[in-house]
Amino acid sequence: MSQSSWDQEYDVVVVGSGGGGMTAALVAHGHGLKSVVVEKSDKYGGTSAVSGGGIWIPCNDDIARTGGSDSYDYYPKAPGGKAGWRSMQPAAFDAKQLGAEFDNQRESFKGTLLMGRIAMDQIEAHTLFSRGPGWIGLTLKMVFKYWLDIGWRLKTHRDRRQVLGQGMVSALRYAMMRNDVPLQLQTGLESLVEEHGRVTGVVVSQNGSTLRYRARRGVVLACGGFESNPQMREQYLAKPTKVEWTAAPPINHGDGIRAGSALGARLRHMDLVWGSPTVSKPGAAQQITLFVERGMPGCVAVNSKGVRFVNEAAAYPDFRNAMYEDDAKGNGCIPAWLIFDATFRYKYPMGIFLPGQIEPDSKLPKDWLDKVYYRADSLETLSQKIGVDTQNLLRTVAKMNEYARTGVDTEFHKGETAIDTYYSDPSVKPNTCLGPIVKPPFYAVPMWPGEIGTKGGLDVDENARVLREDGSAIEGLYAIGTTSAAVLGPTDAGAGS
Repeated sequence: MSQSSWDQEYDVVVVGSGGGGMTAALVAHGHGLKSVVVEKSDKYGGTSAVSGGGIWIPCNDDIARTGGSDSYDYYPKAPGGKAGWRSMQPAAFDAKQLGAEFDNQRESFKGTLLMGRIAMDQIEAHTLFSRGPGWIGLTLKMVFKYWLDIGWRLKTHRDRRQVLGQGMVSALRYAMMRNDVPLQLQTGLESLVEEHGRVTGVVVSQNGSTLRYRARRGVVLACGGFESNPQMREQYLAKPTKVEWTAAPPINHGDGIRAGSALGARLRHMDLVWGSPTVSKPGAAQQITLFVERGMPGCVAVNSKGVRFVNEAAAYPDFRNAMYEDDAKGNGCIPAWLIFDATFRYKYPMGIFLPGQIEPDSKLPKDWLDKVYYRADSLETLSQKIGVDTQNLLRTVAKMNEYARTGVDTEFHKGETAIDTYYSDPSVKPNTCLGPIVKPPFYAVPMWPGEIGTKGGLDVDENARVLREDGSAIEGLYAIGTTSAAVLGPTDAGAGS
């Protein structure tokens, strides 16, 4: 291919503007290479921008500095398991530094913001959701700081203080701007260019035009998984599956995975996801994950037979897996139901709405009742509304009430690990995850087996080189993030992995 056949030339072309993609472009630049990031959306940040932004780093420098030590296991009850240490969160970033470029960044999900507006990092969220010591004062401080930022409020509703995934992508985008690393939005990957067994560039679609970009040193595919591709979901994921159940933004269609596969790349873990139960909120672009709510006291998850099938507070991938396993037994677990009472509704968030003390039922759209959420003055009536076995539900709730009294869940051991109790209520005793379900009205919300991302993708080696079926590397082609097959396979090491 002649030099004149290329529209633009770089050393490294990175496809996708999430945390991995921008990092790759910056590292290439740091090594003296000319790099570019191309992004098919009109917003940069990808799934990273709406994530918790954490990075799972074993043996990180802060562990010893804060008095801890590391080991090989994530689950606290496994031999050598630890209660934390490895998940690192981004430092806060002042969005003012981005200038007008801040408007091009993908916005946070409202569910990750206090009152749908105010940024909160993981530590703050833990204090607020678990109603930990000082939570009222923290809430007031955050609210006043947000509203007193008058100049910024006149510009945008978005918080100037960027944390979680917003903090990550803001800092990376700022670094790109300072180092003149270009970002091209609305520039989507069409195909890879291969010459004599080596990837030498990409074909992209940009504002209706087809362009060819040369990559002298390599192409890095960092353009996400395939959560929003119904055909790929049907082909690879557990059944039933629907695009509507995903909590990932509607931007990931497996473009990089399909482009690499067309060149003979080996695929791995295509049936696996970073799973989580999700709930549907009308008008939202995607489902909402239930990370926090399940650990709160005073709720129970049941199948259509009215029977528990899992520890409600379990790690979110484990919860989703349990839904499929129970459904396969014929117990009707898709959807599953989270049942709670008026006390829970008043005190705690529930995915689609804030705690009742902030957002009572009277403020919710009237057409949500018995469609988005269900409410009744008795468990018997509630069970009939949602099609759950009445007598089994009554027995299940009676058991949960006894567990709340004794503090011991003899069935699924809810509240016995640090994972369980991270989002619980320390004011509830003897088990911060267990509270009685006794005060009417009673509520039910359907939960679906969703995900925050797919795990399957292009097989890579330790240097991120994409591999063929025979294990040889496709020269010039690299894959990272959820475009590559998850290094951890079926396991989930922790937040940020």
